[in-house]
Amino acid sequence: MTNKPYNIINAALFSAATSLNAFWILIVLKGAYPAISEFMNFHPPTGPLLGLYISAVLIFVLCFLAGWFVFQGRDKARVLLHRYFIGSVIFYVFITLPVFHEPLIHLLK
Repeated sequence: MTNKPYNIINAALFSAATSLNAFWILIVLKGAYPAISEFMNFHPPTGPLLGLYISAVLIFVLCFLAGWFVFQGRDKARVLLHRYFIGSVIFYVFITLPVFHEPLIHLLK
């Protein structure tokens, strides 16, 4: 019973970091490939931004549910997941700036 809070914390950290990584990867892919941009364009006034958010939320939910079961009783994984989360946040802050992701987009084109 004492491992249940760690289970939730680990699942939340894993799913948040993974959805951040998926978000910036989708930003780069959306910019590099017009077909992905068109696929994410669910509502034309918002453009592909709505598809990016929906994809990130779906990835968060799926990773949270998977992490809920995978990290059952593993409180030692918390340190690694904290580092994964902090690293993902720092990388996300920089990669979403056009100065950093525009060259990556041009490399993929």
